[in-house]
Amino acid sequence: MKDTINYVAMAADLSTPHITIEGTVMDEDGLPIVGAIAKVSDSYKGTVTDFDGHFALTIPRDATLDVMYIGARTESFSELADRSNLKITLHKE
Repeated sequence: MKDTINYVAMAADLSTPHITIEGTVMDEDGLPIVGAIAKVSDSYKGTVTDFDGHFALTIPRDATLDVMYIGARTESFSELADRSNLKITLHKE
């Protein structure tokens, strides 16, 4: 009985429709970017990086994450379910 309960709990975790993504956004010199936007592609759901360039955002498991900043190229990331802490470098346009 105990094995069955553990199996059911694991199946519930795999079907979770949302995941929390955390990351740090830096410039080409490795300095944190304050105020970069991390958002779900084709959506208004997003957040802004803090003083250390850090962000955390809960997104749909199959979503694409766009990270952008004025004067920098937008970077997009998909298949994020297995990634927990992103290190993102934005490059000048």
